[in-house]
Amino acid sequence: MGKNEVRGIAACSGTVTGEAYVVSLDNPVEKLSSGMVLVTSFASPELAIYFDKAIAVVTDHGGKTSHAANMARAKNLPCVVGTGNATQKIKHGDTVVVEADATTEIGIVQIHQKG
Repeated sequence: MGKNEVRGIAACSGTVTGEAYVVSLDNPVEKLSSGMVLVTSFASPELAIYFDKAIAVVTDHGGKTSHAANMARAKNLPCVVGTGNATQKIKHGDTVVVEADATTEIGIVQIHQKG
């Protein structure tokens, strides 16, 4: 694994490029803008309403049957779960490429730091 990527389980297939919105105290999910990649430690049921704004979902925790995975499949959003470190490696505002293949379960997020 490269230093500019994180890997996890692909829960819903798709490839997208977008700006990362890393949920934190400084960046509450309520301020998520449409068209961003939602990056969070885990997806609680309360986050489900924000999936409509996201173009992909990446989580530190969870598996292919987790809430994040199920919600992403329902909305056909590319989703990579169980990365273990996405919220640490991806910085808020970075451009990321989410590549998720649910058939192989391989999920890769390439990180392109913002300038």
